[in-house]
Amino acid sequence: MQVKLSDIIEAIDFTDDGMTYYYNKKTGEVELVVDGMADDDAVADEIEDNFDQYLRLPSHYEIND
Repeated sequence: MQVKLSDIIEAIDFTDDGMTYYYNKKTGEVELVVDGMADDDAVADEIEDNFDQYLRLPSHYEIND
């Protein structure tokens, strides 16, 4: 599976407090989970149930330039 580097970079750049991006290894899509958003509960549950299918992306705070 090919990863769109631009999607990964954009997710890392736009991460803020309360936001977490995950890379879905099966579909190649980047998923956003925002703390406290009801719509994101389904996505968070999907990620929790299939944790081996998802990679949590680092925030821009965790990346050293």
